[in-house]
Amino acid sequence: MVDAAEQSQGGGSILPLLLLVGVFALMYFLVIRPQSQRRKQMTQMQNAVEEGAPVMTLSGLYGTVVSSEGDSVVLEVSPGVTNRYARAAIAKVLTDEEAVKAGLAPNEDAVDEDDVPVTDAAVVESPAVEPSAVETPVAEKPAPEAPRDPAADPAKGSTDRS
Repeated sequence: MVDAAEQSQGGGSILPLLLLVGVFALMYFLVIRPQSQRRKQMTQMQNAVEEGAPVMTLSGLYGTVVSSEGDSVVLEVSPGVTNRYARAAIAKVLTDEEAVKAGLAPNEDAVDEDDVPVTDAAVVESPAVEPSAVETPVAEKPAPEAPRDPAADPAKGSTDRS
């Protein structure tokens, strides 16, 4: 009976060790490896940014790359307005469709008002009128009324006849 008790306590099983190694391997393949691949792709994208590329920063600012110098890029966020950002702040380079939605590129599919042909039905001619010939009506103010003297009013008649 003593031999049976010693064998069950000191079993030396390898199963818990394999389970622990399996959990670490699962964590590596599901979490660590994909994250490092994403980081590597992001770094490659940030280093390959060219001038004129529409981009979005990590903070959500849309702009066009004007110049790049080492670890920084200059973005034009509005006509004539530029900002300097760290190259690592670029979240993604926008596709043509995304750039149109962000307002960084002209929409070639949209019909511009200047591109619509003018037809005879749309033309309405109005006579040319000089601004000096147009008279604006001026509201006349009524003359202020003088205070009435009851004695001088012929309609009421005065009772005082001297």
